[in-house]
Amino acid sequence: MDIKNKSRQSRGFYGMTAATIFCIIFSGIYNQLGHGVSSPYMNYMFLFPFVLGTGFYGILSLIPTKINLPGFSFNTYNSGVATLTIWSMLKGIFEIAGTSSPYTAVYEVSGSMMLITGVITYLIFLSNRNSKRHI
Repeated sequence: MDIKNKSRQSRGFYGMTAATIFCIIFSGIYNQLGHGVSSPYMNYMFLFPFVLGTGFYGILSLIPTKINLPGFSFNTYNSGVATLTIWSMLKGIFEIAGTSSPYTAVYEVSGSMMLITGVITYLIFLSNRNSKRHI
């Protein structure tokens, strides 16, 4: 594994770990100030950066490969995780406040699309790389 790839995976892993810790602290403080009202969206928003971020980069770092993670895929995937985390936070805030917003659906859809785009572009990169290798 080359240095650049390991560095990008390390940044992804540690960045998502920091985001997970931030979400846990933010949720705990917000629930303390929420006058006894809580929301599952707020309580479990840490799962987005934990599972989709730390888990993904943890598994990716276990695979012995010399393939460089493309910057576009890396950035798009991370943006998708961040957007879904913000969606969960906003949904939780609105739920605790006793209101809703139709605009949270935009975060949900765009975050999901960014995740899918990041994975698909990475798979296309891998398939192009493998097809060049067999020529």
